[in-house]
Parts: sequence; C-alpha cells; structure tokens
Amino acid sequence: ALKTLSFHGNELTGAIPTELGNLRALTWLQLSNNKLTSIVPTELGNLLALTKLEMRINQLTGAVPSELGHLQGMTDLYLSFNQLAGKVPTELGKLQSLIRLFLHVNDLTGSIPPEFVNLQALESLYLNGNEMTGTLPTELGKLQAMKYLSLDHSEFTGVVPTELGSLQALITLHLGNNNLTGPIPSELGKLKALKTLSMYQNQLTGAV
Repeated sequence: ALKTLSFHGNELTGAIPTELGNLRALTWLQLSNNKLTSIVPTELGNLLALTKLEMRINQLTGAVPSELGHLQGMTDLYLSFNQLAGKVPTELGKLQSLIRLFLHVNDLTGSIPPEFVNLQALESLYLNGNEMTGTLPTELGKLQAMKYLSLDHSEFTGVVPTELGSLQALITLHLGNNNLTGPIPSELGKLKALKTLSMYQNQLTGAV
C-alpha cells in the first residue's frame, strides 16, 4: 500500500483530489510548492495513519478542516503561505502527537483555541501573518515542549501572559506587530534558552 506521496515543487494546478482520502495507509502527503487552488479536502481526515501533511506555498482557500483533528498520529502539519480563512479549528487541540504546526501567512481569523493546551508535544507554533484577534491564552504557558512560538503580524490584543515565563525550552518568541498592551512581564527573564525575543510595534508600556 502507498505510504508516501510527494509532488513537492512542481507547477500543479487545480483541485486536490478528494480521492486522496481513500489512501488509508498513507503516512506522508507532500504537495507543497505548487499552484493548487482548491480547498483542503475534508476527506483527508480519513487518513488515520498520516503523520506528515505538507501543503504550504500554494493558493489554497477555504477553512482549515476540523476533520484533521481525527489524525491522532500527526506530528507535522504545514499549511502556511496559502489563502486559508476562517477560524483555527478547536479540533486541532486533539492532535496530541503534534510537534510542528505551521499555519502562518494565511487569512485566518478568530482567536487561538484554548484547547491547544492539550498539545503537550508541540515544539513549533507559527500563526504569524494572519488576521487573528483576541488575547494570548495563558494556557500557552503549559506547553513545556515549546521551542519556537511565532505570533507576530496579527491583531492580538491584551497583555503578554506572565505564564510564558514557564516555557523553559523556548528559543524564539515573536510577538511583534500586534496590538498588545501593558508591561513586558519580568517572568520572561526566566527563559534561559531564549535566543530571540521580538515585541516591536505594539502598545507596550512600563519599564524594560
């Protein structure tokens, strides 16, 4: 049975076939760097053996399917650099094996689902370059595996959660170009692994 399907880096156009949902043994689906213009088929939620789904750098539209929450073995989900809209489905919070979640540079709206607190294996969360709103969930401070957190160039409001100071593995924290207010939490000084911290173009106040 087919386990890997890769058409990365071609000039493919048109829709992603819904029939891909019948390839039940598939563990890796790689369609990045093409010119695909369809929605992400909900039928991909049938690929229960899938560990890597890569569709970045296309022209995909519509919503991120909530059915992807069925893929309990998924470690890598790359949907960045498309034109995906709507809210980030709360069902993605069920993907407890997820290590890398790349949804950046789309047209996503709404807030970060608090259900993401369940993503205890997550090391990379990239939501930057969307139109997401709301406050930064304090639950992010419970994601102890997190190394790269990129939430810049969006419309987030409220304060920077002091709980982010608990992310001892964190290497990169990007919060720039939002509408964040309040002080810079002193707790961020506890992040011993931190190499990059950016909070430019917000409305932060108080001392550095």
